[in-house]
Amino acid sequence: MKATKHYSATSNKPGKRVVQIDRRVLDCILHGNSLKLLDRLPENSVDMILTDPPYNISSDFEISFDDRKDISHDFGDWDYGQVQPSDWIGKATRVLTDTGVFISMYDDLNMGRMISSLRQQGLEIREKVYWHKDNPVPQFHGVKWQRAVEEMVVATVNEGEGHHFQANRGQRHNVIKTPICQGRERRNHPTQKPRELFRPIIKWWTTPGDILLDPFTGTGTIPVVAQEHGRHYIGIEQNKKYVKTARKRLSQTSLRQNW
Repeated sequence: MKATKHYSATSNKPGKRVVQIDRRVLDCILHGNSLKLLDRLPENSVDMILTDPPYNISSDFEISFDDRKDISHDFGDWDYGQVQPSDWIGKATRVLTDTGVFISMYDDLNMGRMISSLRQQGLEIREKVYWHKDNPVPQFHGVKWQRAVEEMVVATVNEGEGHHFQANRGQRHNVIKTPICQGRERRNHPTQKPRELFRPIIKWWTTPGDILLDPFTGTGTIPVVAQEHGRHYIGIEQNKKYVKTARKRLSQTSLRQNW
């Protein structure tokens, strides 16, 4: 497949650049290790990386209740330091186009590691975006405030204006306020984010037809929002259960198992 037209950071005029993407991976959730599968994607082929990677903050701490579900800080084996930002950022940014945008969530206490890795790859740090959860998990022990904010970093390959930011949408502050994922939207993932969190990001930072890559896609929330807004997506997930859920949400009938 040919990628969409891109714009030069210096001339601000459209320029044609052909990038080949294997049709078997476009608009698909791939089952596998992202550190391996990222190496198989071609350079300069993806317009945006938007992801919610492992924060590496899991522990065996648990709060038990008699009248409600227990609260566990064990989110899964994948959140015990198996993957650090330095392990995957170089592999991921390699596939960005020369007007590409990188946006990722990460634990606010360790966001500096991600920013350092992005700078080592030569990306320009643009800003941070803040997710304000208006119904955060309560602090039951009364030793600190509730953690109601999570951070995202926005970086671009170029230093100019050539990336796909949609300035015609007008001004918008860098705080997105939504509830945590709940109700009918909730799937079988302990750290699933709500679709409403990613909608303004995709609308403001991409154009229809752009290709988005989520190398830690979980149950597919980011690809679902990309699909809703007419963007192509590539999702990578190593947990077979989450892959099945994501494919069902996206009505993906072909499993693309032979790629």
